[in-house]
Amino acid sequence: MPRALKRQPTKKGGLQDMKSGGAAGGGGLSAAFETLDLDVSGRGAEGVVCAVQKVGQATQVGTRHPENEDRATVIDDLLKTVLPDASTKAYVGSANDKISIYGVYDGHGGELASDWANKNLHKYFATLIRQGNYADAVPVALGQAFARCEKEFCDWSAANDDTSGSCATMAVVRGNQVFVGNAGDSKCVVFPVKPKSRMSSSKHVDLNPRHGTELKLERKRILAAGGKINKDGAVFGVLYPSRGFGDIDVKAVKAGVVTAIPEGAGIEEGSLYPQPAYTLEKGVETFLINASDGLWDFVEDAEVIKLSQKNAGKSESEIAQLLLKQARVRGSDDDITIVVVKLLAA
Repeated sequence: MPRALKRQPTKKGGLQDMKSGGAAGGGGLSAAFETLDLDVSGRGAEGVVCAVQKVGQATQVGTRHPENEDRATVIDDLLKTVLPDASTKAYVGSANDKISIYGVYDGHGGELASDWANKNLHKYFATLIRQGNYADAVPVALGQAFARCEKEFCDWSAANDDTSGSCATMAVVRGNQVFVGNAGDSKCVVFPVKPKSRMSSSKHVDLNPRHGTELKLERKRILAAGGKINKDGAVFGVLYPSRGFGDIDVKAVKAGVVTAIPEGAGIEEGSLYPQPAYTLEKGVETFLINASDGLWDFVEDAEVIKLSQKNAGKSESEIAQLLLKQARVRGSDDDITIVVVKLLAA
């Protein structure tokens, strides 16, 4: 019989049926928005497909704990930002290759796991790309980077008696393709900045599954591995996202139940929910929004799309703030982090 876990349950995922002015309801959320805007229009060497135009983000702590446990990574040019060390092999890819990273890390039980992922996951990924074996296999590099991040953080956690955990959603833009590695219940979506018609205004593509026990195949995987699921969907009664980094106390109950194996756009081999990399349509400006569950649990996809398209003329951080405010109106009391990117493939 599994031993009792001595921790507070994480928040429950899934779209919440909350009326306007719910948990946020006019009080308790005095923390200012933290925002960032980055304009990289036209950057890149001659002949490079430079998809990224502009990016902005917003984050705000909720009312459940004093510190924001979310983190985000925005990197325009990965291989120029993360420099090689002496042990790294020469990169065999094209000198014109440009890789952009947009990561969201939703921590729970403290911020140490999300901090670790935010500081290290993209570095592990860059090292694998530079080693050459993965120059044309981004999905493989994503899987290996997630595995290394999980091992090194769990080793550190065991040595330091830490049981924090973190969901992780890292979007990788390379040329005109978008890849996503996700473990947890955050989500990355793409949709046109300007809809072709009123009928197509809500057309969007989810670039990853949101891992939780409400997913049929994920639930089957958990039970087959020996996991226990409460009536409310919590794994072993304490964890709602069924994948992520850390949570070593939960993983110690039964190995293989909660994992950090990523799924998402481009990750097809071995995935329960395989999907190809997303290819940007040439000449069509596209929104990419990567956000923690503090947004998606309270604001429906169609509303996110409509609000973003309606305010497309504003800066990306302003759009992120508007989405964050709408989540508060809908009742979200969680930490919220939103990264908004505009992409245009030449």
